[in-house]
Amino acid sequence: MHTRRRIKVDLIGPVAHLAGLKTLEIEFREEREDVKLSDLLEILSNRLPQLREYIEEWSNNPGAFIISVDGEVVRDAGRVLKGGERVLI
Repeated sequence: MHTRRRIKVDLIGPVAHLAGLKTLEIEFREEREDVKLSDLLEILSNRLPQLREYIEEWSNNPGAFIISVDGEVVRDAGRVLKGGERVLI
């Protein structure tokens, strides 16, 4: 059975400027249970290639800029996303 997870992504500052938008919603349809922040970042990198450099920079140095999930600063791309979260980049 496929589960669906919707995650709202808010972009601010230079990231929003580069992307040309401030919010988007990503829907995962995954068979596996462990959708991670790294999966979300990969999708964003593919959908918004202009953000690829920022995303790669964060992956190599999680302190480079802030990513938060439901208001909690995250520095671990392995953070599991269950659906319904709001991610701020």
